[in-house]
Amino acid sequence: MIVIENSCLRVSITPQGGCLADIYDKRLNKPLMFCGNPRYWNYSDHILFPFCGRMADGEYEFSGRRYKVDIHGFAKDSVFSVRQHLEDKAELCLISDAGTLAQFPFLFELGAVYSLHDSVLSVQYKVTNKGDGEMFFMIGSHPAFLIDEETEFVFPQKFSTVVLPLKGKFLSREKETLDILRLPLNKALFEKYNTLIMESPCSEYKICRKEYSLNFTGRSPLLALWSDACRDSYVCAESWWGVCDYADAPLRQLQNKQYVNRLAPHAEKTFGYTVGVDIN
Repeated sequence: MIVIENSCLRVSITPQGGCLADIYDKRLNKPLMFCGNPRYWNYSDHILFPFCGRMADGEYEFSGRRYKVDIHGFAKDSVFSVRQHLEDKAELCLISDAGTLAQFPFLFELGAVYSLHDSVLSVQYKVTNKGDGEMFFMIGSHPAFLIDEETEFVFPQKFSTVVLPLKGKFLSREKETLDILRLPLNKALFEKYNTLIMESPCSEYKICRKEYSLNFTGRSPLLALWSDACRDSYVCAESWWGVCDYADAPLRQLQNKQYVNRLAPHAEKTFGYTVGVDIN
């Protein structure tokens, strides 16, 4: 386990998946993240790469060949190497190899950089195309935060957003508009949506609890809220630069998928978010 810390926070990062294992607030003397439960979801976070969600039939096509891929891609199941480890900063890295090329036909480097600034954690994902052709991919986050029955998800102002509902495990064509300012993170919400996927959310939002609030910043085309069976104990607030397939007419060609990212040969692009902890 890799640990970074300062006077406010202690953050644990696991090389397995290169993702967050816990955020511990020293001032509150308590953890802020869900630490996994094999009955429900046995994780705290994932890096979603090179896909967000499921591909139809668990496969896609590129350059005349079909590739099999698991939900959210393979980064979550890969061991990252540690490139840098300082007191308040760590950088982990995943580099393409024969195993990744069997699922994703691109040479790449995926960096995950975690850094602390007072009570704020910055999470940055750096994707580098190491090949000579254009690269197509998706990426996203999946951190799980502890909540209770009174926790709310709050935006700075009321606005209308397009919700992408799921039909089973894939997107439905029946989009809806939701006017929101505050969302109670309760069982009723997740019984209705299972995964609430919102288009073009604003760049700031909060998870508000009685003792503290988690203040997020970062711009992504989609924001997903998800929880599994123990829906009154955690919520995943996920920034997505990509999305799963439609249920009825999947776009099998990788380069034609919704929200797919394009990266020129030998180019680099950074994605990410910050989360700060304010004590009430």
